[in-house]
Amino acid sequence: MSLGGDFYFVATAPGRVMSASMQRGDVGGALNAVHYDNLAHAFHQAVDRVRVRAGVSPGVVVALLPEAEMHAAAVATAESHQRAVNVWNEHQSSFSAVLGRLVGAVVEVHLGIQGLGIGDAFGAVTNSLVQDVRLKEPLTDLHNALNGYDQWLRWCVTILDGDAALNAAHTRTTWRRRIVRAVLVLGVVALGWVGVHRWVLAPSMETASSASAATAMAPSPLAQLEGSWTDEKGAVFDATRVGEAVMFHVHDARQFPRHGMRDGDTRLVLSAVPNDTTVFAVEDHVQPVPPVGIDYDVKAPAASCREVWTEVGGQPLRARYDGRTLAVEVVKLDANWSLFNVAGGKIAGCKALATVKSARMEMVLTRESSP
Repeated sequence: MSLGGDFYFVATAPGRVMSASMQRGDVGGALNAVHYDNLAHAFHQAVDRVRVRAGVSPGVVVALLPEAEMHAAAVATAESHQRAVNVWNEHQSSFSAVLGRLVGAVVEVHLGIQGLGIGDAFGAVTNSLVQDVRLKEPLTDLHNALNGYDQWLRWCVTILDGDAALNAAHTRTTWRRRIVRAVLVLGVVALGWVGVHRWVLAPSMETASSASAATAMAPSPLAQLEGSWTDEKGAVFDATRVGEAVMFHVHDARQFPRHGMRDGDTRLVLSAVPNDTTVFAVEDHVQPVPPVGIDYDVKAPAASCREVWTEVGGQPLRARYDGRTLAVEVVKLDANWSLFNVAGGKIAGCKALATVKSARMEMVLTRESSP
């Protein structure tokens, strides 16, 4: 697979998650799958995949891609997605079955699931299934935004596959790996095939084969984290796997009245730790709770007030699962008035969160229902 093709496959993972959610009849999960945070996470994983294959730094890959177009497409998608979620939350009881069929049809022709013809296919489905303008308009907007995002991803594929320097680096990296493997093989031969095979290779191959078979049979430890979770205060999070991570989304923003969150916002991202099935690395999407007297404007979120933290005091954040509860280390910020920029009685932004006094605390999550 070309560098561009590999990039596109990884970047469109949320589309495949969305399709799987619709097959389960989980409309909320399908909409969460294409939340801005999930699209951004998949994009960064795609960049990292290209970086590893080409043997270059992430900056080299990002510098090739059109940053302004990426930002515009991401913002348009985030705004359209929020409008669709708002309509769904308000009216889901009256048209949940219709929305399920519609979103499923959209996913099947979108984000690389079944190829081209997205505009015609979406139009046909919309006209035949949706007559309620409350639903039709926001989903049409969401379709247009996702289509624009998809076109931008395809543009990135063209850029990556057409960049001579990047592909030359990829070729060099591939050949270096092949040469290393060849040298290792020749070294084994030089040691004497019969003796090495008898005393080294045969036992190693048997052990490696057993280990490989066990690895192939063992499910990813991330699979046990998917589903609905509830914290100590009763707030619910929807955990969805995206690539090599599980993203915990806010199920109902009303459960966080002063946090400035919206339905579907990412609260945590957990990823596997090598050689451990019960301990996970944590990305805490930190947003400080403001002092009494000022509040966030949920219609115009202050991006500078949200940061991703992976450690506190130089020590990484970790989550531990005991089969029943998930104990997650998160960040507590000592927020005061001086941290916030206020305009019109609402928070317009935050000063650097890294300068705020921070501490490590534990959030305990339990299953909302049996998996």
